[in-house]
Amino acid sequence: MRKLVLFLLVAAAGYFAYTHQPIARALYFLCAHQDGTTAAALLKGPYAMKELSRGDSSTPFNAIVSVVNGNRWRVEVRKLGSPRILVQLCDGSRVFSNLPRKPGTSLDPRPSTIEILSVTAKLAAVASKYPNITEQCDGHTCWKTTATIAGMTAQIWIDSSTRFPVCFLGTANWKYTEDHITRLPIDFTQPETEVYFDPAHTEPIFASYLVP
Repeated sequence: MRKLVLFLLVAAAGYFAYTHQPIARALYFLCAHQDGTTAAALLKGPYAMKELSRGDSSTPFNAIVSVVNGNRWRVEVRKLGSPRILVQLCDGSRVFSNLPRKPGTSLDPRPSTIEILSVTAKLAAVASKYPNITEQCDGHTCWKTTATIAGMTAQIWIDSSTRFPVCFLGTANWKYTEDHITRLPIDFTQPETEVYFDPAHTEPIFASYLVP
């Protein structure tokens, strides 16, 4: 799901530049010079986020909470309204889960999140040139971009204040994708947050967030 979202975000960046020619060169420069270090800088410090994701507008959402602090992370997933919650965490070197998993299977959220936020930053850099072109989405004042490329269509909303992605709607080969993203207000200076990365705690902690 995230790979499709990332692909369409890249496509949207190109479309936005095409339809706003005066800043196309600036966007090209950003894309050409966005290396891994710059992308990683988007996620300075720990963060937590919730995603509601589905592949059909008539089906329940998959709810995902990702918590990252350096090389430690925790992911909790509830699929399609199921009461069962998958928990996987990394204490910095080893991965633990509350369910059996295939060797090598990891839900590490960092690579895809860094990529998505990197592309979002490029889109925001372009959209910020048009501060009055905003739209409300999920309670946020957002910049919105729309793309239709090679049969793929996508709409992306980015919070105009935080430059954080808010919502994505797209179709590819008649496959629907919908993703709503929320930054969670977790204070990582509090010592109790250490439990998130403790192998002794593979029970769900974020069940209250894992709802539509």
